[in-house]
Amino acid sequence: MGRERSGLGEGPTARAILFSDLRDLVPLATGGGASVFRCSMLDAAGSPQQVVARKARITSLDALERFEAELRLRLDKELLGRPHEGLLPLLAYCDTAPNYVLVSPYLPGGSLFDVLHKKGARFGFRRVLELAIQLASAVHHLHEHGLLHRDLKTANVLLDEHLQHAVLCDFDLMVERKQLVGGSSTGNGADASMSADNRMETTQYVGRADRQGPSAGRLKQMVGTLVYLAPEVLRGQVHDFAADIYSLGIVLNELASACVPYVDRQLPEPELHTVLETRFNQLQLRSAIVADGLRPVLAAHVPLQFSQLVELCWHRDASERPSAHNVLSELRELAARGDMYLADFSAAAGGEVDSVVPSSSVAHGRGALFARAIDERARLEMKRKLLAEQPYSDDRIPAHWKSEWKPDSGQLVSSLWAGQAATCGKRGEDRMEDRSLICCIEDKVRMFCVFDGHGGFEAAEFAALMMPAAYVCSAEHEGIDPESALVHAFERVDLALRCAHSPRTASGSTALSVVVMPSPSPAPECRTGERWLSLYFANAGDCRAVLALDSEEYRLLTRDHVAADQTEHDLVEARGGFFADNGRVNGKLVVTRALGDYEVKPAVSCTPEISVLHLVQESDSSVGDQLYVVDDSDSGSKKVAQFLILATDGIWDVMNEADAVRLVRSTARDPDMASKRLMMEALARGSSDNISVVVVFLSKQDRIVRL
Repeated sequence: MGRERSGLGEGPTARAILFSDLRDLVPLATGGGASVFRCSMLDAAGSPQQVVARKARITSLDALERFEAELRLRLDKELLGRPHEGLLPLLAYCDTAPNYVLVSPYLPGGSLFDVLHKKGARFGFRRVLELAIQLASAVHHLHEHGLLHRDLKTANVLLDEHLQHAVLCDFDLMVERKQLVGGSSTGNGADASMSADNRMETTQYVGRADRQGPSAGRLKQMVGTLVYLAPEVLRGQVHDFAADIYSLGIVLNELASACVPYVDRQLPEPELHTVLETRFNQLQLRSAIVADGLRPVLAAHVPLQFSQLVELCWHRDASERPSAHNVLSELRELAARGDMYLADFSAAAGGEVDSVVPSSSVAHGRGALFARAIDERARLEMKRKLLAEQPYSDDRIPAHWKSEWKPDSGQLVSSLWAGQAATCGKRGEDRMEDRSLICCIEDKVRMFCVFDGHGGFEAAEFAALMMPAAYVCSAEHEGIDPESALVHAFERVDLALRCAHSPRTASGSTALSVVVMPSPSPAPECRTGERWLSLYFANAGDCRAVLALDSEEYRLLTRDHVAADQTEHDLVEARGGFFADNGRVNGKLVVTRALGDYEVKPAVSCTPEISVLHLVQESDSSVGDQLYVVDDSDSGSKKVAQFLILATDGIWDVMNEADAVRLVRSTARDPDMASKRLMMEALARGSSDNISVVVVFLSKQDRIVRL
């Protein structure tokens, strides 16, 4: 009871305790090799503290030797040198049968794996870089003292309450380098002379105490921590520090991309199946990693220097991988470029700030449809379009999509009526890249979209399929406003598009989405008792939205994101892009904002520009409900909001907003007929592009007037 020795990490001493000294045990995780509990324990001063107890499951002599080896290493002050803040401290231990327990501080942030993939955190690149430096520093400290961790993965990284400090944990596979390089068996399966069967058992053994990572749930076919293991480890060869560097590269990429390794990787097969969908068994995935050089998809929206460093870390040739010292130096050099440079890279956050999705939105409710939709509806539709061109089988659409996202081309609410029209125009049916969408999200929320694809139809089609679910997934965040939800929806779709597409696909799409709903809170101009309808416009590119008013007036509600706009010009240059002599971003793209187009990201942004319009709803005994725009002036005069036109540039290339409004006014008050009239007029005027139009009548029309 009186023994005190130096432990791994910050704590100066680790003391021996009895198992009975641990109180209020709450199970956190259970695996094949250990159970983990949150509990309380009195510290050296007699004050209670929250701790985590890892109780080893000793079922054999080998298991006992592994526990004793880990305890010896964690208590060896001469071996470890000074404590390191990036390594989880050992506070206490119990090595008395039958309770073999290691006690460490409780970190409320949980594991990095859970934070990324269960809580849905998305870190901006500055936070990614801070955590990456901390992890690289911890690995460097171990290597500096001749130790290999051998189980680096996001499930073995713990975070503090504010998700700002990361520490390595789970040192049960840690070993001195001289034991591996010297060829002696460590009892952990590192001996190069073992049989193939024994090597497979070793792979299964790694990560045995934690079933929360990629070895759990729907990823259970990936036994142990296979996805983090270096090729030489998978081959059962003697390995060195470079094996840890490989794992560190996988972890850094996962941190930046927020994707479980290989879940986002698509094989170079015509079926476009992901690793998971092919149901790889362990041997097949090992072969793909070792023989074929399969690696996860590199994170998007990060500096090139970071991507190159990750690729070096997971290089097939161990001798080509950098040392931990070099990794740490590269990351610190990147951080030294300053916040203004780093702010241009969003990593998985999609914006400049970090975001955390409440776990209830990730695991439950319609928010979870977004993740399922990527795996199901979108993949099947993309596969059909890219390959077989066979009729789409309705029974392959998940039931929840049939009920939740039913397109509505008829009456939406008492005063809204929408229709759409589209044509490939002179470009031919095989070049139809536009898409449009009229969607009933829920009882009082409607979404209208147009997407102008380029470089292929894939991006526009994917966005049309995903945008409603992405919006709902974002809108379900507690306290988020519709404007922010639309921004998040665009950025989610852009990220998902990168994960779902073949790396060979270089398509992109401009996008205009409008969400219509009762005002969630009174607008500034609201008066007591008035009913207000809010229209939220999100635009990325050169699609346009026009609102027609009475008295022959109209309002353009969007602006084109092109080089001629000085604000857009400055933003492109601030993101590291340039305009070539042809006026295109990086010589390739006319617009400055778009979904997809990863060849010119981050110079081209997927973040939409948001505008909001509040309409007051009043009832008239003669015409029914009418929506009005209230004049911003002191007079407070009102104008009837008649209809909306949303259209791709196939319309605006040949007519202006006034022409489009006059055409709709001169057409029967039917949205389908009005949208088709606009489409046919654009063709007659010589439009050479694809055309997609959505017309939404905002004020109720008498049947005779409509006809």
